[in-house]
Amino acid sequence: MTPALVVSGGGAKGAFEVGALEFLTRNGDFFPKVMAGTSAGSLICVPLAQASDAGEFKQLVQVVRNNCLSITNMSSLFGRQPWLDEIADTPLGEFIDGMISTRTRPIIAADPKGKPDPLDHDNPPRKHRTLFAIGSTIGKSGQLVKAGKYLHDLPSAIMNLDPLEAGYRGRFHGGVAQLDEDAVATSGITLRITVASLSDGVGRYVTEAGSLVEADATTPYEPGGSPGVIAGMCASASVPIVFPPRRLGDSIYVDGGVVQNTPVSAAVECGAKDVIVLMASPRSLKREETDYTKSSFMSIYARAAQDMTAEELERINLSYPLAAGATMTVIEPTVDVLGLFEVEGALLKMDMDYGWMRAAETMGSLPVDKAQELGKLSDTVVEQRERIWFIEERLLEEGADSDVVGALRRSRAQVLESVAVWQESGLPQPATMDQWGHEWEEHDRDVPAELQGLAVI
Repeated sequence: MTPALVVSGGGAKGAFEVGALEFLTRNGDFFPKVMAGTSAGSLICVPLAQASDAGEFKQLVQVVRNNCLSITNMSSLFGRQPWLDEIADTPLGEFIDGMISTRTRPIIAADPKGKPDPLDHDNPPRKHRTLFAIGSTIGKSGQLVKAGKYLHDLPSAIMNLDPLEAGYRGRFHGGVAQLDEDAVATSGITLRITVASLSDGVGRYVTEAGSLVEADATTPYEPGGSPGVIAGMCASASVPIVFPPRRLGDSIYVDGGVVQNTPVSAAVECGAKDVIVLMASPRSLKREETDYTKSSFMSIYARAAQDMTAEELERINLSYPLAAGATMTVIEPTVDVLGLFEVEGALLKMDMDYGWMRAAETMGSLPVDKAQELGKLSDTVVEQRERIWFIEERLLEEGADSDVVGALRRSRAQVLESVAVWQESGLPQPATMDQWGHEWEEHDRDVPAELQGLAVI
């Protein structure tokens, strides 16, 4: 029986899910007939739902990969609301950048040998590669006054998805592939895209035909009409505050993750038996040693209302009862590689590699203890590769330094050691795995000749 596919939301972390899909489709025989996705998961599921057979499905996974990597071209795919430019280089701009971008960024892994760390963990050099790098210079009160007018008149969001939608409709060539709504409707795949109605305070779904159905995933919601899957997909990805709400029929909708980030229930109600779930983020929260009695209100709010609430919602989503005798397989990360709105191409590709490795471990029919052992190795590989990328960025910015070169060598050695043990499992491996640790990671600038052989093992 071909499993149904459920794809969770998670912003840029959806790159992990794309990598997992590359593994699942590597043999060209994976073709789910039921799919359900939320937010970033909808941006994955809708293009895939154009496929009429397993071969087309595999080809469309590569289209989705390219779509995912196109977000590095953020100036073309994401529109800036007018007031955002008015607060560049102000304290308010810094606050918004920190709230949405900096706080969601994972901490860079420590030195594998416990040596003194030359990296500045309090201020990693990643701000220029997020959607919301607004600025940090204090004292432009005139701009703030003008921005205040925009905030009063246009308070709903920071950015907008209009260019992205235009790309899917073929009206703009910014990197995403044009989507054929008729192909989605006629492919034979049953599709459900989660959206959350601000008007009614409930979740609904957009179907493969582009119409709205109620929370039971089957009953038509007649006042919603048929907005189409592209409109539904953009509504499903409209993260509150970040992107504006969108009107579908008689209601206003935002990101479906508000109500159901992992829509297992939709797949089950549409007849799915066995289900494969792709998660973009780890389910378990890590303990924080922060003294929240002394923290800012935004830190407290983010921990309680975002982190803890999201974890509980995922638990509820994944506990939905399956059909008698059915199974659910969850492919999920246990460490974060990206922040929610991170758009650095090299890190997106690392997360894809991580998704491939974790899918191979999960689907490999291994004993539990062996799968766990390999999972720890893949965690180490991706965390140290990310660390390597930041160390290399430091070298590209500042030149060779003995402490930095030593740190780079230790991390590369750790990657090589972990990869070698992982490969002994005999599991299928990502195409570039033999290069990891031996060569420089990908950067958006050339590596000078005098640095190319530095600390290469």
